[in-house]
Amino acid sequence: MLSALAHARSRDADAILDAINRALLEVQKADPETADYFYESLGVNLAGSSAGENWKDIMSSFVTYFPGRGTVRETAYLQGKAEGEAKGILRVLEVRGLTVSDAVRERITTTGPA
Repeated sequence: MLSALAHARSRDADAILDAINRALLEVQKADPETADYFYESLGVNLAGSSAGENWKDIMSSFVTYFPGRGTVRETAYLQGKAEGEAKGILRVLEVRGLTVSDAVRERITTTGPA
């Protein structure tokens, strides 16, 4: 991880990130929480570099350890949460027998979290 941070702008950055990813895939088998932490930590610390863009492509979507940083994981988590809330609102309206127009349905499903 330190190598990736130290060489984020070097021509070797992609090879370093590939090696880290392979190592973390092995760590994930025994300790997924630790692997996820390091995946996201690199995303936060490499932000703004070409290596950071490459790392975003490598990462998958999980709950964030660094809230408010706009990481791929955080964005996916918040999007899923908002979609679940919208479905819940629509279900409540349906159970209460309220008619929801297409325009209102679209507004509910496209409005992000407050």
